[in-house]
Amino acid sequence: MSNHPETCFACGEGHYQKVIEDYRLDLPEGETLTVPKLLVLRCDKCGEDIIPPESSRRIETSVDQYQDTLSPAAVRSFLEQFQIDQTEAAEALGMGGKTLHRWARGTQRVSRSMGYFLRALMAHPAVFEWIRDRNWRRGEGTARRARRRLPHRVPQSEGEGTEVISEETRDEDNCKGCG
Repeated sequence: MSNHPETCFACGEGHYQKVIEDYRLDLPEGETLTVPKLLVLRCDKCGEDIIPPESSRRIETSVDQYQDTLSPAAVRSFLEQFQIDQTEAAEALGMGGKTLHRWARGTQRVSRSMGYFLRALMAHPAVFEWIRDRNWRRGEGTARRARRRLPHRVPQSEGEGTEVISEETRDEDNCKGCG
């Protein structure tokens, strides 16, 4: 360990020491990620840790890799593949333009589910075109789902939700109780 001149922000008495250790991070899904040989500043009195900026970047990169996060470069590739700008992509996907801008710059992470969605669109460009053109409004792509075996639901009185009244095949696009 070596001294770091700053007084501890937590206790006000100790000083930070540079410590290099395998840093364990608990992820939201209950999993643990270990970042090897990470620089941490630790108070010699109370043990409080501070993560320096370069270590914070290493943690973020490790989490992104572990969670299969879509990179800013991949977001830009998405835009290039479809020859659209961020505003056009945001409009097509029904999201805010600033969000896409932040993703492309790397100032905001793409969620795991949205990353999977964008990867699927890149792998299946016809789906993106279908979404961009709002083809469901013209009924394209809905004929296959028009008659499925689903519970038939009818609204109950206000605030009580719905009730399943049969398991019969129904036309879900024309059912007043299911819309």
